[in-house]
Amino acid sequence: MDRKFNYIVEKPEDIAEKIKEFSEQVQEEFRGKIYKVNRESFLSMADCYKSPAASNEEVGRCAQKSFERMSRYAEGMQSAWSLHMEAMGKCMEGCNQGDTVCYSNCYNDYLAKTYGEIKRFFNTFK
Repeated sequence: MDRKFNYIVEKPEDIAEKIKEFSEQVQEEFRGKIYKVNRESFLSMADCYKSPAASNEEVGRCAQKSFERMSRYAEGMQSAWSLHMEAMGKCMEGCNQGDTVCYSNCYNDYLAKTYGEIKRFFNTFK
């Protein structure tokens, strides 16, 4: 976990909105990498259609590789976001009702682990 988070969660119901805010921050922080992954996928797909001599089957096989890359990207991001979600839920179940410190600790631990997963994902995604 490279980054520390210090958000305050007053009640578990606030988590969805807080994750949405965090997601927007992550998208902004990794905007360049997200753009690069998407751009490379689409350019690769466009290259499939450049050869006038290519058969429909050849173009289809070539484009399928780009679709598979985009699918791996989507699956990787989904995995990064959901990997520690269950642990956060279990952590919060162990909190006493109204225990803001406990809720916050669970959430901040989730954010740190998720941020680490996202960062690792972008560093390894080819």
